Amino acid sequence: MKIAIIGNSHIAALKMAWTEVSTEYGKHNITFFGHRGNRIANLVLQDGMLVAEERSLRRGLKFTSGGIGRIDLKAFDAFVVHGIGVEPFYLPPDQFFSNGFRTQAAHDVMDKAPAMKLIQSIRSVSDRPVFVGHVPLAVASEISGDQSPDAFFNGMKFAEDTVFSKLKARLVLQPPETIVNGRNTDPIYKQGSTSLAVGDAWDNTPHRTIDRFHMNGEYGKRWLGAFFAML
Repeated sequence: MKIAIIGNSHIAALKMAWTEVSTEYGKHNITFFGHRGNRIANLVLQDGMLVAEERSLRRGLKFTSGGIGRIDLKAFDAFVVHGIGVEPFYLPPDQFFSNGFRTQAAHDVMDKAPAMKLIQSIRSVSDRPVFVGHVPLAVASEISGDQSPDAFFNGMKFAEDTVFSKLKARLVLQPPETIVNGRNTDPIYKQGSTSLAVGDAWDNTPHRTIDRFHMNGEYGKRWLGAFFAML
């Protein structure tokens, strides 16, 4: 399959991992399209393609994809929209909330994500599978215990059923083995993380210690494993 992964700085972990594990998924080909921040959401739909009107965004697309300056939505068999403001949503399974409250809360979290614009653009042209990756859980400042991640998985399942299913999109959740404290990422998946390379002076810059949301290639390997299991 030809897969397009479209995202912001969070695709750096996936790109790093793909350079090491691509041979394990030999029948699949991934093309990455990205930029830092949420600028990738500024892509506009023109003639069945996602194109960049900003020069710097177009340059970032070409750099991350290996020379492709626009995304032809008819050229891919599946799409992943990764990061770009899709935040975790928590819903404790042992607490009662009305369905109206839960639904509104899920929309409040997900609808504001710039990623939604890209998903809608893809869906307006293509009926190919669309997957969505969320921003990783914050890295734990300390591991306090083996708390259950049920609130995270329950909330994201509800968000998928309530929000993303209407767009015929599926969520790819953070692998459980990377989660500690019930709602954090194990610090080992942060070590050595670097900025997304887009062709400028900040390429592959190590993230500062205060950064708690960008992960490394080991995290990327785990995430890709979960994605391909779904695919």
